[in-house]
Amino acid sequence: MSVFNIDESPQTGSSKRFKIPETILSDYENYLNTEVPHAVYDFQLIRNWYDQFDEGYEKVMLRAEHFPINWKSKVGNSDSNHNFYTSYKVPIRKGDIVIREDGIICMLNWSIQRYINAQTTQAIDCNHRITITRDIPAVADNRGMLVTPATQQVIVDDLPCVMSEYGGRTDLTSSQGTPGVSSDSYSLVNMQYNEKTKAVRVGDEFDWGIFRWRVTNINYAEVDITNTYGIITLGIRRIAGEEAE
Repeated sequence: MSVFNIDESPQTGSSKRFKIPETILSDYENYLNTEVPHAVYDFQLIRNWYDQFDEGYEKVMLRAEHFPINWKSKVGNSDSNHNFYTSYKVPIRKGDIVIREDGIICMLNWSIQRYINAQTTQAIDCNHRITITRDIPAVADNRGMLVTPATQQVIVDDLPCVMSEYGGRTDLTSSQGTPGVSSDSYSLVNMQYNEKTKAVRVGDEFDWGIFRWRVTNINYAEVDITNTYGIITLGIRRIAGEEAE
């Protein structure tokens, strides 16, 4: 015998028709247009970082909520992530770079979640401006005469990005000058996928801190299926014995 009394009478729905408030979109936009300290800010949206340097470029501005993720444990650089909520007035997408009114530069690094009244994602603080170069070897003719000298080509110039240490399995490499092996300095670069960054190749190099680094892997997993936007991830290793000037 059950200790609960179960109501088995026929259930009927509400006689009132459910209605979505007509102001559900405008209410949120009105909220964003209100001065809310430490929560709502003006942002410049940049879909392709280099477009802003073209003649005739017009800034795209939006208002958004930008606040910490206080439920997430701090693993690696996860403390640099913030929630990012905005209305539908300006479409956003993964890989977009946004510049907050106080100069903080962030990259939208989550797929966009679309709710009834808002677009939501996460924004991670950019912590480095990267310039990636490629060594172009000298070219000689069949007589050994120099045709073009060796040069260094700039592939990506001064692009805000996110640098982090690889948090997975530690790679080991042979030590130089001493017996045994040591932990390798494998790290990651997350940056906006655009016409310049998609030209990066394994073997390209850049400076970070006091060291010189080399690209050892390129991951396109976070690039959209249309191959037009998203985030490209570089696996990098410090070049042994080379320090940046």
